[in-house]
Amino acid sequence: MKYTVKENLFKVLCSLLLLGSLVACSKTQAGQAQGTGEKNLLPAGTELSAAVVIEGKEFAKTSEVVVIGENMVIVGQPGDKSETFLPGRIVMIAPFAIGRYEVTQELYEAIMGNNPSGNLATTRAVEAGELEHLRPVETVSWYESLLFCNLLTMATLGQENCVYYRDKEFRQVYTKEDAKLKKLPYMNLEKKGYRLPLEAEWELAARGGNPDDAANWTLEYAGSNVIEEVTWYNAISLSKSHEVGVKAPNSLDLYDMSGNVWEWCWDWFGTLKVETPVTGLVEHSSSGAYRVYRGGSWGRSLPYCTVYTRSGIVPEYDGKILGFRIARSL
Repeated sequence: MKYTVKENLFKVLCSLLLLGSLVACSKTQAGQAQGTGEKNLLPAGTELSAAVVIEGKEFAKTSEVVVIGENMVIVGQPGDKSETFLPGRIVMIAPFAIGRYEVTQELYEAIMGNNPSGNLATTRAVEAGELEHLRPVETVSWYESLLFCNLLTMATLGQENCVYYRDKEFRQVYTKEDAKLKKLPYMNLEKKGYRLPLEAEWELAARGGNPDDAANWTLEYAGSNVIEEVTWYNAISLSKSHEVGVKAPNSLDLYDMSGNVWEWCWDWFGTLKVETPVTGLVEHSSSGAYRVYRGGSWGRSLPYCTVYTRSGIVPEYDGKILGFRIARSL
C-alpha cells in the first residue's frame, strides 16, 4: 500500500471525517497540483516569496517554499518510527507553505521591536563567517510566536489575513495584550496570513514532503542520516546557536529542521492515537496544557534531533533553545 491517496478516496475521507472547508480536493497531473477553486497551486518546493520586505528593507533569509501543492492523505505504515504518522492513522494535510529558515533575530526584532534571544554576541559569540542577526530567534514563548505571526501578517499582507483571534467568531485579532495575559487564541486556517505550522505539516516538511519517496522519507534527520551535514546539535554546536542556513538543506531546500533551535508548533501535546484528528484543534492532554515543539536544538543530543521525535512543554516557556518557523495556508 502506498502512503498517499488522492482524488476520489480523498473526497470520501473528507466526507467521513467531516473536515469541511479545511480541505478542498485536487487533481494531480504532470507533477503539478491543479486547484479546484480560485487559483492553481504550485509544485512542491516552489518558492512562494523570495523575501519579506518591511518599510523598504528586505529580509532575505525569510523566504517560503510550497511544501505540498496538493491535498495529501497519508496512511501510516507499519515500521515507521513516527507517532504523527503512526500505523493505521489517516492524516489529511491541505496545501501549505513553510519557512525555508527558522525566524531570524533580525526579522523578529523588526516586527516585535526587541530581540529576546539568549544567543547574542555579548554572551555567546558567533563563529567566524556567520552573521549575528541571522541566528534564529529564541527565548520566545508560544504566545509570543503567535503574536509575531499576526504582526508580520499585518505588516505584509494586511490585518484581514490574520490567522489568530481572541474570539471564536474571528472578529477580534489576537493582540500584544492577549499574548501578555497568555490568552489562548482561536485559529482560522482559512486565512492566508502567517502562522505556526501544524505538527503534521512540520513533520511532512522535515521529511521531504513526499511519503512515497522512501529515500528521503526514511532519513533520521531532515535531509541526511549524518546529522553533522545538516545542522547543529550539542556535540558540535559549541553550546550556542548558529546562523540559519549554514548547513545543507533537506530535499525541499528547508534548513535546520533538525537541530539549531527547537521549533514551536500549534498543536496541543499528548499521546496521538489512530483516531486523533489532524487539524491541530485537539483538546488538552492528560499530561497538561503543553504545546508541541519539534526538531531538536544546539543543546540536545542526536535522538532529539530526528524528524519523528515529539516533545511538549508549557506554552509560556521561553528558553534559549526554542524558536520557531512560519507557515501559511494556501
